[in-house]
Amino acid sequence: MQRFTLLLTCLLASLCSSAQGPLTTYYIVPPTSGCNGVWAFGPYSTMWAACGSAPYQWLFNPPSCVGPQGLNVPLTVVNDTIMMDLCGQPCSFELYSVDIGLCLVELCELPVNPTNIQQPTQHGPTFAPNPVPRSAPFLRLDPPASGSMRYSLFDMAGRNLRDEPLPEGVSHIDLHGIPPGEYLLLLRYEMDGLIAHRFTVQ
Repeated sequence: MQRFTLLLTCLLASLCSSAQGPLTTYYIVPPTSGCNGVWAFGPYSTMWAACGSAPYQWLFNPPSCVGPQGLNVPLTVVNDTIMMDLCGQPCSFELYSVDIGLCLVELCELPVNPTNIQQPTQHGPTFAPNPVPRSAPFLRLDPPASGSMRYSLFDMAGRNLRDEPLPEGVSHIDLHGIPPGEYLLLLRYEMDGLIAHRFTVQ
């Protein structure tokens, strides 16, 4: 009965998109095969400050909408932003504290109106191939870089492997030295544009 009450509380909170503290969904890469999507939200530091006293508990609802699953799953934090492997939508994040109860809810559901971040559009480049073969470790940009561009490369543990500018006219990103695995590339372009691209190196 207690578990049912908790799930009902989560469901109602998600439907109402209520939250006692501010969170922002920065971007969503929808899943196309299994849990290959990405959900980034935060700020991480705001969550604990807004939720009273420890101990804290958090869950994703339904549990199967992210990877890994369960109560208090590990959260990958990159520059104060939580990044989760997204398996399905809708998906909600719920944070509880010992003295407040349910204190934060963030709902991941497309379409969204992200802050200063855009999904790929005709104005931003696309990337290929995926997966990237080790025999030719290059990620092609189409069209080539123009204006002021900069990219950041993260592994799925949230480690920032590269943060470099892309000079005008560059048509590929050199991935020599990057071991096999899954990665997330964030490309900043124009004024506030940002493209998130998840790919695999074979």
